[in-house]
Amino acid sequence: MTDLTLNARQKKLLSILNARHNVETGKELAAKLGVSERTVRNDIREINSKLKQYEIQILPQYGKGYTISVNNREVYLQLFSEKANYETKEDRIRTMMLRLIRENDWYELGNLEDEMFVSRTTLESDIRAMRQRVSVRYPYLQIQRQGNYIKFEKDEIKRRALLIRLYAENWDYDSRDGIVLKQDEFGRERLEEIQDVFKDELYRCQTDLDDFGLIYMVLAIAVMQFRVNSGNTIEAFEKKGESQGIAAVVRYVLDALKELWQIELQQNEYLWLSDIFYQIQILNTRNMTKAAVLGYTSPVCHKIVREMLQQVKAVYGLDFTTDDRLFADLCVHVQTLKNGIIAPQIQHHVFGDELRNRYPLLGDICHFLKNCLGQECEVLLGKDEEDYLLPFLISAQRTLYQKIRGKGLSTVVISHFNGSVTHFLMEQLQKFYGDILDLYGPYPVHGKERANQDKPMLIITTVRMKDFRRLFHAPMLTVSPLLDEEDQARLEHCLTDIKCKLLYPEKKRAIQDYIRPDMIYKMKNKDSLSSVIAAIQDRFYVKKYMVEKVAVDLENDYLAILPNGFVFMYQEDAYITDTVVSLVKLERAISWKHARNIRAIMFMALRPEDRTQLGWFYHLAFELAGNIQLLDSVIEKESLENMDKK
Repeated sequence: MTDLTLNARQKKLLSILNARHNVETGKELAAKLGVSERTVRNDIREINSKLKQYEIQILPQYGKGYTISVNNREVYLQLFSEKANYETKEDRIRTMMLRLIRENDWYELGNLEDEMFVSRTTLESDIRAMRQRVSVRYPYLQIQRQGNYIKFEKDEIKRRALLIRLYAENWDYDSRDGIVLKQDEFGRERLEEIQDVFKDELYRCQTDLDDFGLIYMVLAIAVMQFRVNSGNTIEAFEKKGESQGIAAVVRYVLDALKELWQIELQQNEYLWLSDIFYQIQILNTRNMTKAAVLGYTSPVCHKIVREMLQQVKAVYGLDFTTDDRLFADLCVHVQTLKNGIIAPQIQHHVFGDELRNRYPLLGDICHFLKNCLGQECEVLLGKDEEDYLLPFLISAQRTLYQKIRGKGLSTVVISHFNGSVTHFLMEQLQKFYGDILDLYGPYPVHGKERANQDKPMLIITTVRMKDFRRLFHAPMLTVSPLLDEEDQARLEHCLTDIKCKLLYPEKKRAIQDYIRPDMIYKMKNKDSLSSVIAAIQDRFYVKKYMVEKVAVDLENDYLAILPNGFVFMYQEDAYITDTVVSLVKLERAISWKHARNIRAIMFMALRPEDRTQLGWFYHLAFELAGNIQLLDSVIEKESLENMDKK
């Protein structure tokens, strides 16, 4: 495979199809990759040409889209995990950690330079990053140094914890062949052997374990055998928690494997593995009521979660403090992070990116929570942690919205059609929105006074008279009795506006008051996102909308990648007197990581006091991203005064 190279976009295309397990249209692929459908077709031709000999092909399903056929899983995995690929900092740090874990004696830095083809300056930078990752935070494995020699401290439990985490992050969860290790370190037969014995015992004991729990246990056993065979055993172990049932499962599994492998295992190995199994069982408990979770998780975890949810309420204005299910889920998750045994389950970035695209504010909150958890649990967390938290927040927001709106949004229907047509309209509304709208009526046009008595939050009518709207305080939407796709799209838009009004704190003032006309402009001759943001900041500073220029950190700060090449980012500034929003259209599209064809940037200098208004700013960004015509009219300063009506 030395002559086989795919660019990042082509690898992402393969990754999307592999994750989906079904047909993906060319239009959908183009949108996710940020390129044209023609570019997608060209990439597919090139991929198929390069991978044909390896029996990996992207197949067209005529009239439907594309699927992927992988008959050589080993080659597919090597595309994403080349053992000799040290191009990125992550690759080098991972390789260095694996070298030092396996080596008990001193390792010469010169050998590491030669093996990874890097300079001493680069290597020293990688060592500092590695120390921050494994010494300052869990597993607190200290790096020892003597001149040009380096090694990890001799703590077997910490070394194993790090080794399991590295391998747990390296599984291909999307394989059609089952869950496969990308770098087959232990041998596939050995892993299947462990898995078969462990699954049989779980079935016999009627013990439930999800896929990640099973993977983690299989890896823990494989690491244990690998380390014991290398002469590295656990000399002393203090149990954190255990039950007789767990101890029995572990004893049965290890006794069976010990006989199969013809190796000796000391009692501490049984205790160590039982403790891991105990922690995994916490994640797999069926009883996730708040009362039950309070019983088997630490009061320290409860305190962390309560304080985080209070912070979310204070900072973002969303009150999840009474959501018992979210509280329980977060307590269990924090418990595993505090114990340091289980890494956050790796979620496929494709799904995480799609969810962030749909729920950018919740993505922001997950970024905030990730930073809080990293500090509280003293562990280095990344984007995978945000991916893990986001589904919890989406469910919590849905629960909060349902709680606020009650059985449904009070909606009055006014129709000027005859009985049969009006009946058809009511049936259509009930069919598509019966679980959202609490329908009143239908009322005739002359029954408008009765309609107002129902105190509606929304009025749906067939009447198109302009003056008719003035008779009601609630938003009004005019539809046809057919309730066609255009009507449904406008109704969805209206429902989103109402949802925002119910969920977010009241707007302090109209949206257009935050947008300065002199900060709406076109930009050219920039070829990177960092240079674009820097140029926007310069303009803020010159216009005195920003007191001090602080460089953005695109790797660690949160930015929302929205549809149609639209990016929203903000920067808090405690010294400014007012929050200011800028809107910039790029005359030449740029790229950043997996985001292609970025054409518009909404950047905001945010007063900390206005942070509870973020929901409204994200709502505005989402509206502009989804409505290119509106965006263009705002850029041309044609509809700024009407933006708040959108």
